[in-house]
Amino acid sequence: MTGTALIDTIYSPGNVTVLADTGIANANDDQLINILGTDVVLTTTSGTIGAADRTLNVGSNFGGGITAAAPSGAIYLYGPASDSFVITSALAPNAIELSSGNAIVLNGPVEPAGPIQIIAGGKV
Repeated sequence: MTGTALIDTIYSPGNVTVLADTGIANANDDQLINILGTDVVLTTTSGTIGAADRTLNVGSNFGGGITAAAPSGAIYLYGPASDSFVITSALAPNAIELSSGNAIVLNGPVEPAGPIQIIAGGKV
């Protein structure tokens, strides 16, 4: 997609991939799910995924995970308490913030060049 992908709700029992040039953003200022799929892949070529003041709310189905890459930006993701929040990879040169209303499973690299913040309502 050219530009920023403003996401209200995407749901699939299968895999979900979102690729946008300048960012992937939460269309609403709430904690309701924006993207739910088995393997969720989020990539922006020159922007940020979510925002510090408006996270992108993402969950994965059983057996899946979330992969996020913002090669020139930052990543701000929130996992609602009702959904699985399994991070298989989060890569960004700036900040990475991962927060969840429940447990967070880190099942792969989480690599920022800047600060990282992990906030869990359950176990990490």
